[in-house]
Order: sequence, then structure tokens, then C-alpha cells
Amino acid sequence: PDQYQRGEQRLAGREVINGLIADWVGALPLDEVLARCDAAGVPCGHIMDIADIFEHPQYAARGNLQTVQ
Repeated sequence: PDQYQRGEQRLAGREVINGLIADWVGALPLDEVLARCDAAGVPCGHIMDIADIFEHPQYAARGNLQTVQ
């Protein structure tokens, strides 16, 4: 909408905008959100939590994960 065209308008309305985005993201699977953002040219990416990191094969292949006893 026109009310969010400029940066200062988006900053002032950030709570509303963040709520709208959270609702949209929360209603879709991660892969769908990433695909739609990519198709629209919106930079985005999956932010991994610690469980995701331990399950990701690249971290294991690079030797980034160490077992401490």
C-alpha cells in the first residue's frame, strides 16, 4: 500500500508489517516461503537453529561439529 512506500513509513508501521509477514510465513511451509520470495526477487534464507546445524550434512562433512565428553 501507499502508506508503506518510504522507509520512514515502513519504520513507523513496523509492528503492523512484522505481524503481517509473521502471519504469512507462519501459514506456509518453509520451502514455499523461500520459493515465493526467490520468485519475487526478495532476499531470504533459512536461519538454522542448533538442531538444524547438527542435522545438516555440510557441517558434518566440513568437520565443523565436534563431540565433547
